[in-house]
Amino acid sequence: MTKATRVHLGLSAAAVTCVLVLSGCGTGGGGGAEIAAAPMPSPTTFRYAPFAASYRLASHNLTEQEFGGQVNTLAYATATYLIAEAVASSAGSMVLSLHVDSLVALGPLPPGVSQGDLDGVKGTTFRGTMAPTGEIADFQPGDGTGPLLEQLNQSMPRFFSVVPPAGAQPGQTWLDTATVSAGGELNDLKITTTTRYTAGEWVQQSDGRILPVTARADYTISGTGSSAGAEFVIDGTGVSWVEILFSADGRLHQRIAADTMNMTASILSMGTIVPVTQVRADSLVVLP
Repeated sequence: MTKATRVHLGLSAAAVTCVLVLSGCGTGGGGGAEIAAAPMPSPTTFRYAPFAASYRLASHNLTEQEFGGQVNTLAYATATYLIAEAVASSAGSMVLSLHVDSLVALGPLPPGVSQGDLDGVKGTTFRGTMAPTGEIADFQPGDGTGPLLEQLNQSMPRFFSVVPPAGAQPGQTWLDTATVSAGGELNDLKITTTTRYTAGEWVQQSDGRILPVTARADYTISGTGSSAGAEFVIDGTGVSWVEILFSADGRLHQRIAADTMNMTASILSMGTIVPVTQVRADSLVVLP
């Protein structure tokens, strides 16, 4: 089960957006004044609100590792179809469920992963309590076993991009720091990520108002593990560039991310250091 801690550092906004509410009135011939209803103001701040949405998360991975003078390359891609629902609760937060409708391969499967592993994840539901910031507490992992389910259990608590406690406004910049335990039964790894977000201006699209946000995440990975009876030590750094669209109705509308990680795996019994480079691209979109 993933353990995560976050620290939010709100920075001064570059701009404050004001809403001007206009109301009109007219007079009838011989009657009293009729007051026209004032239009509802458009929100200037994004916070998560109760919603229901279907998402498609596509992930493309390329890993290269150099060992014995040879470079081994592993490439694979998957698409996960999810149904997300956040229901309002009396505590001011939301009851969240993330249901895996299906998980499909977009090419050859990586070694150690079978079609049965993909099929075994179908129907899994993750639950928790979601704050208006996007943070998930009281996370309940999905039932079952297997490497894919283990990876989902580790990543789902950070499924939603977070915003400051008071919400995200145009021109605002904020930081999010998280430390996540990962790796599984044979690995003890920790990933620490610091992400700097910068919000743009609200824009009108055909399907509603959108607040665009760009982000850069710098992260480190460290820890120990074992594979095929050999113990190793992992150490590395990475950077990720992210583009996010928040919807005015309180949903995460889209997130596109690309990251590169460089790390070393030191095999203790052999006194060998294996350089590893991983390139990854993710795209999360709302389905109609």
